Order: sequence, then C-alpha cells, then structure tokens
Amino acid sequence: MFVIGLMSCTSNEVPILEDEDKTLIEIGEIYESSQINTQKSLGQIYVALYGSKSRSNMSDLITGTELIRLLTSMPVETVDSLYNIYCTPQKEEEYDNCYKTSIDELIRLSSLDEVLQMLDFTDSYIENGGHNMTTLAEAIKNKTPIIQECMIRCAAGIDEFIGTSASRSSNAYCLHELQLEMAKSAVENEVIDVVGDAMVSMIGVPGVDAAGALVLAGYDLYSSLEMAHKYNMCCATHVS
Repeated sequence: MFVIGLMSCTSNEVPILEDEDKTLIEIGEIYESSQINTQKSLGQIYVALYGSKSRSNMSDLITGTELIRLLTSMPVETVDSLYNIYCTPQKEEEYDNCYKTSIDELIRLSSLDEVLQMLDFTDSYIENGGHNMTTLAEAIKNKTPIIQECMIRCAAGIDEFIGTSASRSSNAYCLHELQLEMAKSAVENEVIDVVGDAMVSMIGVPGVDAAGALVLAGYDLYSSLEMAHKYNMCCATHVS
C-alpha cells in the first residue's frame, strides 16, 4: 500500500508565492523550476523502460516530446508486458486514492471554491493548447499561495505534452489523444507533488529491471505505461 506523507507546502524545494499578483518573470522562475523537476521524473521513466545504457549521451532530463516519441515507438508486446505487471486494478485504486487524498488536503489548505477554479483552469488550459504565460498570470490573480503554485506547476506539466510531436509514422488522432491524456495525468501528478510526497513501498517485482525506478518515478511510470497501452489500442482501431 501507499504511504502518503503529506507535508507543508512551504518546503524550500519549491518557491511559494507570497503576493496575490506576480510578474511574468516571477511566474516564469517557478514555471522553469517545475519544468526541470518534471523532466527529471521523465528521465527516471526513460531509464526504467530502456535502461541506463540505452542512450549515448545520458542526461537527467527528458522532455515530454522525447517521452511521447519513445512511448509511441515501443513494441506493442513490450508495452503489454510492462502494463500487465504495473497497471493492475489494485495499483490504479491506490493511485486514485493518493490523488483524492491530495485534493482533500489542498481544499483544507485553501478552499473548495479555489480548488474547483484551479481544476477549471487546467481543463481550459489543456483545451486551448497551453503555452500561454499571459493567461496563466491572469488566472492566478487573487488566489491563495498554494493554489497559485499548483496552477503554475500544472501549466508547466501540461506544456510538456501539449503540442509535442512524435515520429511521422505515429497515428495523428491517437497521438493527439495521448497528448491530452498525458497532460491530464501531469495535472494529477503536480497536485500530488505540491501537497506532499507520494511514497511508494514494497512494489518491486523480482527480476524486473524497471522495479527500482518505479519506486522513484511512482505515478509517472504507471501513467506512462497506461497511456502507451491506450495509444496502442487506439491505433488498432483508428486509422490516422
């Protein structure tokens, strides 16, 4: 089972907004910090799926574009094998409970109305293609600090996946659906990260190299495998 260590969101690891209104420069600083953290997590996913020796120039950072390109190029058999190991109904329930607990804590630290406004913003941000710092700056006005932080970090996570490209052989319709699902997943992950650490214990599967990285990447890897599986199912039924 998961052990959810809810912590104060005034951690030194992530700058917390103190004023109601922030300049684009100030928002950009938090955005860039979150972007780096997201790309580090994606780097862990890469190592989990492909191994540390599979890149000629290993970096701790992987962009959303790179991850989607990798997921859409993985053999279907490989995706199915990892999906059957890690994406069980039990794990889905555990991650769902983790997210729900984080939302409840976020409401406690702000208000139900503000959390609903934040979720409405992320939905709209995804629908409108993301990558809009002016819209983000306007949306965070008059919000409590933790909601402002969530909104900025969610925008950074969404932007990693919205508007990305993959190989020319990728199914355009299914790629678009994959981008949307990955962006929505990024929102959930950012909420969990802001509210507290989602700790995973006793997940390792003997003989599977990805197990150790799963403990580190947690929801990221689970979600990536689930999305890759859905992408392959989409490609099997839709012609681009």
